[in-house]
Amino acid sequence: MTTRTVAADADSLADPVTPGSVDAATATAAPSERISLPAVGLLVSRAAGRVLVGARRLLAPLAGDRARRVAFRLVIGAFVAAILVSYSVPLWYHLKGEQLLVVTSGSMQPTVREGDAVVVHPISPTELRRGMVVTFWTAAQSPRRLETHRIVDLKTLPVTTSDGHLVYDANGQVETRQVIQTKGDGNAFPDPNMTPVTNVRGVVVAVKTGWGRQLLWAHSGTGRLLLFGPPLLMLLGAELLSWRRVPRRDRDPQKGARDAAPRAL
Repeated sequence: MTTRTVAADADSLADPVTPGSVDAATATAAPSERISLPAVGLLVSRAAGRVLVGARRLLAPLAGDRARRVAFRLVIGAFVAAILVSYSVPLWYHLKGEQLLVVTSGSMQPTVREGDAVVVHPISPTELRRGMVVTFWTAAQSPRRLETHRIVDLKTLPVTTSDGHLVYDANGQVETRQVIQTKGDGNAFPDPNMTPVTNVRGVVVAVKTGWGRQLLWAHSGTGRLLLFGPPLLMLLGAELLSWRRVPRRDRDPQKGARDAAPRAL
């Protein structure tokens, strides 16, 4: 099961996690949406229009400027809440010393499904046991990626060179290392490659059903645009409208002062 890290920083969320970002070498990312600039602008305008129409219908019993002000604040508040939730949740887990990873394949079904998110807690290699679901860096694939599978065996194997020769330590003893064999719950056979215990990033302690799709969308280019675009356009529009409503005399203090000055007879 391929997993992908979720970022918490608005400037680096699309791909990588420090207190606010996602590692660039994390799991294989879901295919990004390619969309032209005119189409993106159309999506933003439609989204803002639909939100405003819904707010107007909801506040139809109210009248005049008061209804518009309430609708405006409700819409802005809804966007702000959505932004805070999508970006603060990964940061919250990071502050707890854990990570929130998005599942992008179905090899762990039915335990974990594609589009879910898993909470990964750090674990010492000496604490690994059979049956644990762990997230680890793949050892034999290039580029490396994160996978989340269940441990089916732990072994001690000799260390060998790339051409198959044993590696000896200073005392002439064969060097060994601890490895795990893993398997996806939805796969018929174990993974073909052993994984060194040092590659294990953590153990899965919780599964958040359906969170992954929402987080990936919110952290994608299109998601950011649709979350940040409408409220920014609304604020800009409100500022322009307030500027138009200000009398011209008030916009030019000097002219107002000249007009107000007494004239000699």
